[in-house]
Amino acid sequence: MLFRRQGENLDYVCTEDVVRGDIIVINDVIGIAATSASTGDLIAVYMEGVFALPKGEEELKQGKKVYYDKTTKKITATAPAAAAALSEAEEPAALAEDDKVLAGIVWEDAASSAGKVFVKIN
Repeated sequence: MLFRRQGENLDYVCTEDVVRGDIIVINDVIGIAATSASTGDLIAVYMEGVFALPKGEEELKQGKKVYYDKTTKKITATAPAAAAALSEAEEPAALAEDDKVLAGIVWEDAASSAGKVFVKIN
């Protein structure tokens, strides 16, 4: 076994301009930009921790698994649609990339009227 590093941060080459605190989707997980940067810059992305993230108009309860919706750019309890649930008759286009990725768990309850929710990412 070869230890490399703790793993709280991930080195990431920006694919677009980012502002410190932006949610960054990296394949199947999210991270939080540690600094502002331009496309092509190498930055640290927080991969662990509890962050106040934007949410929709749903109530979210502590301990609930939540997802980042890449379309609305908000946290939701609605899980991504499973590709396995598609019928064989559906077009291959229906297998397009899902718009949600696992964000983590709700750290403390958030009312439906709250604009943010504390999430322990990954």
